[in-house]
Amino acid sequence: MVPNDLPRAVHRSLLLSCGIAETRRFWQRNPLELHGRVLDPSALALHLADERGQSPMTWIARVLNGLEPFLIERGVSLDAFCGSLLIHANRGSFVSSKVILRLASPFMALLFRMADPHRLVVRLGTLAANRFLSELIFGELNWRTIEDNQRSAILIVGFEALWRGVIPAWDPSMFPRFVLRNAPLVLGLKPYDRVEPRADARTVERIAEQARIEFHAGACFIDGRPHGRVVSWSEHCAQLGVNTQAYVSPDPDVVVIEQDWICPVRGRAVLSTGCAYGAPVYLFEVRWQLDRQRIHTAFQHVIDEAVHGVELPDEERARDLLQEFIADPRLPVRCSFNALEQSMYIDGECVVRGVPAVILRNCLREYCQSGRCQFSFREFKRDPQLISHPKNTGFEVRLRRLRERLEVNHCPIQIQTLGRGQFALRVHRVLVLDELSETAELQSMRRAPSSEGPSDPSWS
Repeated sequence: MVPNDLPRAVHRSLLLSCGIAETRRFWQRNPLELHGRVLDPSALALHLADERGQSPMTWIARVLNGLEPFLIERGVSLDAFCGSLLIHANRGSFVSSKVILRLASPFMALLFRMADPHRLVVRLGTLAANRFLSELIFGELNWRTIEDNQRSAILIVGFEALWRGVIPAWDPSMFPRFVLRNAPLVLGLKPYDRVEPRADARTVERIAEQARIEFHAGACFIDGRPHGRVVSWSEHCAQLGVNTQAYVSPDPDVVVIEQDWICPVRGRAVLSTGCAYGAPVYLFEVRWQLDRQRIHTAFQHVIDEAVHGVELPDEERARDLLQEFIADPRLPVRCSFNALEQSMYIDGECVVRGVPAVILRNCLREYCQSGRCQFSFREFKRDPQLISHPKNTGFEVRLRRLRERLEVNHCPIQIQTLGRGQFALRVHRVLVLDELSETAELQSMRRAPSSEGPSDPSWS
């Protein structure tokens, strides 16, 4: 089981690129089975939204393999989709800026003494891999200087479960290659100049399944033309100048491609020159220009995001699409307001208490009575039942807490800010509002001072 960061970013990018209906079709093609039941698309979206949720690596690999043909069918640009994926995964790191700083802080002095910030990205990647996914094999096998300002490294990526056949192999030239090339963006650096696969766990027969594959005298022929040769895995590694024995135990025969093979359907080279296919792990050759001047500012971008946050492009649209995707329009959303507790229950779950709950109750009342969904701060600030002091209202803070509670609970009701002093109510399902009538006895109990504070002060 691995964290949901990657499929969560894929889900967001699918919604933005293809829309709700097509995203549902993709997940219906690639269903997830958890705890003995297959999740429908709405339940799957809720599972992916869980920050602590995890999914089987087998399913994630299947999702990655199914993306390219799905996007080609719909005429969606692969580069544009990958760019959207990076945006919603903290520039491809899938780790928040605060976590990056926490991981790097014990080594900060050593990291800043490094003269090569692009190599620093690899070191941080190794730290993050060991921290979040202990099964992942990730590391730098060698490093060399090509010219005065050019550097090169061979990176290893894989799982032991991969060569044991527990999880399926995936296409490294799609997302892994794209994410790896843009990894320096996490530290505000320019992308790597080149990232080329040097080992692929998929076999030639699986990749070129529509072609005629033959082997004669150690050579690989595709549709009658020679395209590669068969060597041992250890021989291929020796030619690259790397030693994988510390990571990999098997030594299978692999096919090293000597001439690119272009897939007529995908319109690109799916078998690349210099890459070994049928390998137990993935190898990538990474090249970059040495940039000595950027080492002292490498973390500035991360620090700014950790302190001030970041506003992603299309974030509001993505949030609305996520809520609409989760919501089943055939089912009503039931909201119950308990006047004694000053609490609002949505679909049976207590979402918010105190003044934020009353604000939501008033909005829902108006929505049910007149259909109005846009409101101003001023009308709430003038309500003496909500605000005790006309000048120090604290309304903006309470509205923000209400919006955050609705988002955290993935409610089919959301608060959207429209501009200065304005906000809107977004309801994605048919609304049913129930209110427990507030009798005189309840009113006196609510006005009476309580010796105990609220159970959760952040809700009021």
